[in-house]
Amino acid sequence: MSFFECRNLKYSYEKKEVLSGVTFSAEVGELVGIIGANGSGKTTLMKSICSLLKGDGEVVLCGENLADKSDREVAKIISYIPQRSGIDISISVLDTTLMGFNAEMSVLSRYTDSQRKRAMAALEEVGIGHLSDRDYQSLSEGEKQLSIIARSFVSCKKMLLMDEPESSLDFRNRNRVIGLIKSKIKTMGSVGLVCLHEPSVALQYCDRLVLINEGRCIAQLNPNENKLEYMEEKLKQIYGNITLAKVNSRIVMLPDD
Repeated sequence: MSFFECRNLKYSYEKKEVLSGVTFSAEVGELVGIIGANGSGKTTLMKSICSLLKGDGEVVLCGENLADKSDREVAKIISYIPQRSGIDISISVLDTTLMGFNAEMSVLSRYTDSQRKRAMAALEEVGIGHLSDRDYQSLSEGEKQLSIIARSFVSCKKMLLMDEPESSLDFRNRNRVIGLIKSKIKTMGSVGLVCLHEPSVALQYCDRLVLINEGRCIAQLNPNENKLEYMEEKLKQIYGNITLAKVNSRIVMLPDD
């Protein structure tokens, strides 16, 4: 049995099937990229995995079926970063990061000095430690995203789910942060699932790719092992006429003229 297994996952909105029997697995330390066109079902898949949406099929983590756990129990082992944080109140960046501990705390307990140190260390790690006292609402969209990524690092969950964490970041931070996420997952002994908007980033950093098209898993790719021609064939089913090329040992996806 794998560390994480998604088995025949299905979900429907108003009788329209959005996910149709998605099955894949992942091992400890792996960063798995979920890629597909807009509206293909990627976000629905992420929400279904962390039990925000209740569909059919099974999600198994460390041998345990998540359907048997309460929402609070799931929150203790899975960290989920949506495309939008949903934070609309005035709160410091440090306090935003400390929220990563909430699932393991009782209602009236306060953050400890150790937790504050860990939160500051996470902010330093993503490069915004100097913004810890700033109001979260005053940050740029990219800085907000870095704050939320730091929040996912503090509590060492068994699984990190991230929905387009690079979408608000500039080129330099995008590559740096995805590389940091990959390294952090290995350090924590976790597994990472990340929806990525840019396929070239996924090909560069992810151990494996799950291709989603119209709610179905049409292929699973291993950029370190599969031939470019094979991956091209599968990626064309989503992106149309494209070419894969190796540039300085990195795989990039280019549109055909």
